[in-house]
Amino acid sequence: MVTLRSFTDFIMVAFSVLGGIVAIIQLVTYLRRFVRNLSRTVRDFLPRITLPNAIQAVNGVHSPFLWNKEVLPIVSIGIVTNFVALTLSSRLTNILYLDMTGTAFVALLLGPWYGAITGLISNSLVNWILYPGAGADLVVFPWSLVNMTGGFFWGYLARTSRLRDYFLSPPHHARDHIKLLFLFGGGCAAMCAPVGTAITLALGKSLTLALDPAVAGALDKLLVAERTALQGLLTPVMHQDTAVYSSQIAINVLQNFARYLPDKTLSFAIAVVMIRFGFPLFEKLLIKQRTQEMVHHGTAWESLLLFVLYFPSALILNSLKEYSPGRFWMLWAAPALISLTVFLLFFIRRHPNDSCSNDKPERLALYQRADSSSRDTESERSLENNLRRAGIFASIIFFIALPFLVPLNQYWRVLFNFVCLVYGFHLVIVLSRISMGQNIYIHMHGSVGNSGDNPNPDEYAHGLSAAPVPSPPNIPRSHA
Repeated sequence: MVTLRSFTDFIMVAFSVLGGIVAIIQLVTYLRRFVRNLSRTVRDFLPRITLPNAIQAVNGVHSPFLWNKEVLPIVSIGIVTNFVALTLSSRLTNILYLDMTGTAFVALLLGPWYGAITGLISNSLVNWILYPGAGADLVVFPWSLVNMTGGFFWGYLARTSRLRDYFLSPPHHARDHIKLLFLFGGGCAAMCAPVGTAITLALGKSLTLALDPAVAGALDKLLVAERTALQGLLTPVMHQDTAVYSSQIAINVLQNFARYLPDKTLSFAIAVVMIRFGFPLFEKLLIKQRTQEMVHHGTAWESLLLFVLYFPSALILNSLKEYSPGRFWMLWAAPALISLTVFLLFFIRRHPNDSCSNDKPERLALYQRADSSSRDTESERSLENNLRRAGIFASIIFFIALPFLVPLNQYWRVLFNFVCLVYGFHLVIVLSRISMGQNIYIHMHGSVGNSGDNPNPDEYAHGLSAAPVPSPPNIPRSHA
């Protein structure tokens, strides 16, 4: 039962998570600025030396996405959505986790690698630390592999024409919606079910993946007869112990698929609703007008980022005995090996001077126009800046005065909660302003650019609401 106390605790924890994300975003921004200044200094003093591709990638040369306007806000929304959905589901009795809703949101917009990164950060950090129940080491942490698998599947499938055609021409029949939900929801459940079964075997326990034990028990009873029948079919062709073990694995895969099917389908549906009604400019620029550069460029460095982020988790999973590292070390090391292999393949095959010629400047101009739509007056901009300065000033004062108010053994915990709460409110304001600005801009200017693969640069630059003039046949439009 949800009480006022539990709801208050949830609000406090949620804003703490938001504050922590803001702090990480600011730290990453400062690091990128430092690397950019360092690379500029090296170019000035060592003009004859070619800089490594890594510095160019950090500066955004090989990335088709805008770091401050697309990657950071979209990934932040995904992480927060995953945590809020998991917390609400744990408070209510149902068969859904919905902790991959944010992963689907990011994967549909930014592709498979950022979707996998969002799932990794959610399960290996945020949801693991702030899980409201007990046993997060077994219930949350190792299941990041399932979340990452869903991010990969949704991201790669979103790169095909199916999702883009769905957003460009919304279907009028229910069967078209059902086909899309079955493709993305059922396909994700089919991909995640074997991974979930492998994790269950590695943990050595029969974990209840459904939040409602009654539903889980009913599902198990339905599959008892199938387990016996499958065991009878396998016994004549293999050893009895092997037949029993194989039949159990097959039935566990079916159980996981049945449990994942409604969860992944609803997660995908919520993500689509969030994109269409919450962030329409992301929908226009990253899905409807998705360019080939967004599909093919940046994969090497995104895979390297995933490898760096997952490496600590791989060390933990392969060092603690509760995760059976001796028998299942390949399972825990698979994401690191795959991401590192992809990075090396792309790094070797691509020329060092290759750069993606995309429409980043035009998209940046549109995001700035949308941002100004939610802050039309100078007083609103001044108010936001004053609130930011007040938060920083209050944090400094609290940092100095807190040792005189609380014991030293509680100092850092109280300080962390205070800072997270202050910056959590700021992150809520920022994300809400992004959503409102995009909706206001789309409402005022209508359709942004052409709906094809090659948007009109004039419409990008000026945000015209008039319909684009059709091009002559067989003469594709090119970027400015």
